[in-house]
Amino acid sequence: MARTAEQKTATAHASRRKGIRGERKLALILETWWGTKFRRVPRSGALRWGTDQRVAGDLVTNDPNFPFVVEVKNRENWELIHLFDGKGKIFDWWEQVRADGERVNKKPILFFTKNGLPFYAMIRMDQVPGDPKHLACWLIVKRDGCVYIIAKAEELLRQLKRPPKDLPIPEDETVQEETDRETDCEA
Repeated sequence: MARTAEQKTATAHASRRKGIRGERKLALILETWWGTKFRRVPRSGALRWGTDQRVAGDLVTNDPNFPFVVEVKNRENWELIHLFDGKGKIFDWWEQVRADGERVNKKPILFFTKNGLPFYAMIRMDQVPGDPKHLACWLIVKRDGCVYIIAKAEELLRQLKRPPKDLPIPEDETVQEETDRETDCEA
């Protein structure tokens, strides 16, 4: 049976509210980690001010040293198995945040969750300082020449460590260990 226009509108509103709740919840997690206020970008990251390209992603802070563009997904239509079978939306979401990061010269980081699960974070492995073995639970995925790490968001944020406020963050803060972690992938 086909849904009515009213049912479709109600579903869209519920989905939008769920996304906003997820962004607000993650904003609190980021504030605790980074130590500054995070705000939702109006229209869930779709906001643009003409040629001003400084705003990107779903959550922003006024700290100019924050090195990431943040994309937040609070959806039901994904499974971690999709990382291996090429189905689902996770890499579509990654491409969205990667393009935004490239546009504003910041590192992309994707946060995603669904009902009953914690937030997970996805980032390129060469942007994680130190050894990811310090994370209690993590997953490494290689796709199209890039290596990604996926972990529970709060654990990954602890690994990323916020730099001291008086130290500027260099433009390219990648960390190389004894093992070569460079990839051929784009920013």
